[in-house]
Amino acid sequence: MNKLCLAAAHISLWMLQSPSVYQLIFMDEMFNFVNHIMLLMTLSLNCKDAGDPVCTHTMRGETEEELLQNVKKHGIEVHGYTEETWNEEIAKNGDHFRKLIKTA
Repeated sequence: MNKLCLAAAHISLWMLQSPSVYQLIFMDEMFNFVNHIMLLMTLSLNCKDAGDPVCTHTMRGETEEELLQNVKKHGIEVHGYTEETWNEEIAKNGDHFRKLIKTA
C-alpha cells in the first residue's frame, strides 16, 4: 500500500515540472484511484457487532493495531471503560473482536 502511494507521489512530482492539461487530469485520476484503494484497505469494527445493542458507531484503522486503539478510545470515551477494565475485556474477548474486523 505504501509503495503505491510512493509511486503516485513520484509520478505527481515528475508531472508538476511542466504539467499539461492532460497530465493534470491524469494526476487527479491517480489521486482518486489511490484514495479509493486506501478506503478499500481500511479495517473497521462496528460497536453493535461487538455486542452493544444500541451503539452503531464504527471504528476504523489502517492496521489492526490502529483499529484496536480506536476501539479502545471509543470504549473509554463513550462506554465508560477504564484502562484496566478495557485490558480485562480484551484479555477475555480479544479473539472475538478480531473475528468481527471487516475490510471496508
